[in-house]
Amino acid sequence: NNGYPDVAVEYLLNVNSNFLSVEILWMITPGTMAYFGKLNITGNQHIDSNYLKKHVKFKYGEKFSKLKMEETQQELFELGLFRVLTIKANSAAMTDSLVPITLSLKETPRWSLQAGIGYGTDDRLRISGTLTRLHFLGGARKFILGAKRSYFYPLGLDAKFIQPDIINRDLD
Repeated sequence: NNGYPDVAVEYLLNVNSNFLSVEILWMITPGTMAYFGKLNITGNQHIDSNYLKKHVKFKYGEKFSKLKMEETQQELFELGLFRVLTIKANSAAMTDSLVPITLSLKETPRWSLQAGIGYGTDDRLRISGTLTRLHFLGGARKFILGAKRSYFYPLGLDAKFIQPDIINRDLD
C-alpha cells in the first residue's frame, strides 16, 4: 500500500530442539517504488469506460496502493452492473516505475426477472414479480417494474427509474 507491488519475502528457520523453540529470520526486499500506470478496461459492452473511470480510486502517476485497487473493485461491484469484476496490476510489464492496471469485467444480463409465489394463513395466496432492465436509455441507468398480489393487497404495481451519480458519485 506504499508504492511497492513486488515485495519479496524470504525467511530462515533456526530450530532449537533443546529449548523447543524456533527463531525466524525475515528478509524483506521491497523492490522498486512504483506508481499507477495506464488503466486498461476490457469486457464492457454497454457501459462507457468514462463512467467506470469515475469510480476508480486511483489516478495515473499516483503512488501504487493495493488498498486503492481493492476499494475500486468494491465500489464498482456495488453498482450491481457486473457479474464478474477483477482488477490486476501487471508489475511484470512495469516501465519507468509505472505499473499498468487491467480492469476486466463481465456485465450482468440487461434483463432479469424475479418471481415468487407463496401461501400464508393470513394473506392466503401471494404472488410477486420484478422485472429489471439494466442500461436503460444507455449508461448505468436502471428501470425496475414490480407487481404483487395477495388477499390483503389486491394489486400493487410500482416502477423505479434509477439515475446513478446524478450530482456526484454518492447520489442516485
